[in-house]
Amino acid sequence: MNISLRSNTDTRSAFWDNFKCILIALVVLGHFLYALRNNTMIGSIVTAIYFFHMPAFIFASGFFGKSKNAKSAGSIVKLLCAYLLLTAVHLFLLLFQGGSSFSITSPYYSAWYLLALIVWRMTTPYFARSKWSLLIMLVASILCGFWGDIQNEFALSRIIAYYPYYLAGYMLSKEDALKIEELRPSLKRIAVGILSICIAACIALFVVQKLNLGYQAAFNPYDYSRLPVHILARILCYIISSLCIIGLMLLTPRAKLSFITKAGRNTLSIYLIHRPVIVVLSKFIAKLSLPLIFVAAALFVAVSLLVFGSELVSDLVNKVIGFVTTGFLPSKDNETKVGIGVRTAAIALVFAILAVPLLAYLVKTVF
Repeated sequence: MNISLRSNTDTRSAFWDNFKCILIALVVLGHFLYALRNNTMIGSIVTAIYFFHMPAFIFASGFFGKSKNAKSAGSIVKLLCAYLLLTAVHLFLLLFQGGSSFSITSPYYSAWYLLALIVWRMTTPYFARSKWSLLIMLVASILCGFWGDIQNEFALSRIIAYYPYYLAGYMLSKEDALKIEELRPSLKRIAVGILSICIAACIALFVVQKLNLGYQAAFNPYDYSRLPVHILARILCYIISSLCIIGLMLLTPRAKLSFITKAGRNTLSIYLIHRPVIVVLSKFIAKLSLPLIFVAAALFVAVSLLVFGSELVSDLVNKVIGFVTTGFLPSKDNETKVGIGVRTAAIALVFAILAVPLLAYLVKTVF
């Protein structure tokens, strides 16, 4: 069974690949700098990125979520296997770096997106049938802040809060998307794009400086002592992200740009690999001076796009995920000895990888 992590290049435009490459570069940069956000300058950069980078990425995911492959059982199982494997890697690294907790239901780091993507892909084809679905989801996203129990367990807070972006991307028609892609380069387009981002930046400054809140207001439960402020901040977060999505779409190049367009086709392999590498490098990054941190961040983003986003690495990740997925899906040869052996080996591999951090946790707890 060959389940690819890469999107079909025949049905993808350079515009969307470039758009996703810009976003995955911001994801990598934000994750690289996140642990150092106590520094004022770095904290400002991280906050600016986090206000919009995942909403925009989710919007693009929603647009591609209309394909038959995205809705297939194979795609859902692939994402589930990727989530389990990535969670196991994160747990393993954290436990050997002094962590003391063990959980598969509370996603670690960037693994939440995979779990959320499973839910969005499974539910959106039915939910999007109503013309009021986007409005309903926006209201639900605002109301869910009243329930303090809706937090990181199964990524529930982010699934609900970010659902409108996925739904908006899903409901964007191919005709409208084509009109956006075919916008010719012009000073007007660039000016509107820059203006949209500048307005978003001004609103973000208001949220941070005047309301004393940040991007977390988009998905964290409300503080009842400041209820009107928190509700306003969440609404403003949606406006900020939407303006940034519009601005980025207007400013994104339409032509093929060598490795940038290629990396945009392989964003999932970049997403799966970069964060565990950052966890390993985190102690070394913290020892660098501020100028060197920015140099290291730029180099790491470049390496992530060039290496983790290369066809070679994407194919390798695809084979691993494809092999594991094979164990959980019915196949034509599952009645043969070879078929049964492959399926058993794939399932055993998942449980073996998950057992490693569990054993590490037990060893640390006992000894």
